[in-house]
Amino acid sequence: MEQFIRHLLCDVLTRKTVDKVLKLLRKLPWDDAEIYRVLFKMFSRPWKVSYSCVTLLAMLTYDLQRYHPEFAVAVVDQVLENIRRGMELNIYRDNQKRVATVKYLGELYIYRMINSRVVFDTLWSLVTFGHRMLYHRLPGAVTDTLTPHNTDEGRPLPGVTCPIDAPDDFFRIRLVCTLLDACGMCFDRGSHKRKLNRFLTFFQVCKIDTPLGFY
Repeated sequence: MEQFIRHLLCDVLTRKTVDKVLKLLRKLPWDDAEIYRVLFKMFSRPWKVSYSCVTLLAMLTYDLQRYHPEFAVAVVDQVLENIRRGMELNIYRDNQKRVATVKYLGELYIYRMINSRVVFDTLWSLVTFGHRMLYHRLPGAVTDTLTPHNTDEGRPLPGVTCPIDAPDDFFRIRLVCTLLDACGMCFDRGSHKRKLNRFLTFFQVCKIDTPLGFY
């Protein structure tokens, strides 16, 4: 059965067959714990499907929520957890997975699986995560000093190093651009536009003032 589900989502799923795939997925025995586990794994790991099918995977998640709302909520929670875990570990070999996951989050917003607050929280996390309590060396000091920048996540500052967001690591910029490319066009008016403008101002300042990554 696992191979059948993988076949549906990895081989059969296209824009022309999305309705067919949805019908077949609905016919599966969702009460079976093993079937549920496989479905959850496939829907919460968008890198398992072709990058061009990530949008279709979000569409299927939206359609399935009407019949299995708890499943859709669990998928969204896991996607957010995967994004945060990717920032915590920052492993190079997982970069392609991280891009697919962020793209998936943007598509989930398009299909109203999440609200704008989740998107903006993710955007701010991508540029600030890991910069709260950092060691840096003060001028004339011999040892490093631990300095809190904020009560939450701090702003990246020149001269301050962060092990999980190195000065020469530009990958988070790519993640921000991927997320904005997926759903940024939706924030073109009202309060959403103002929030996006504030974020973009901060984003640009980080890149201009600190030419190496976010430093």
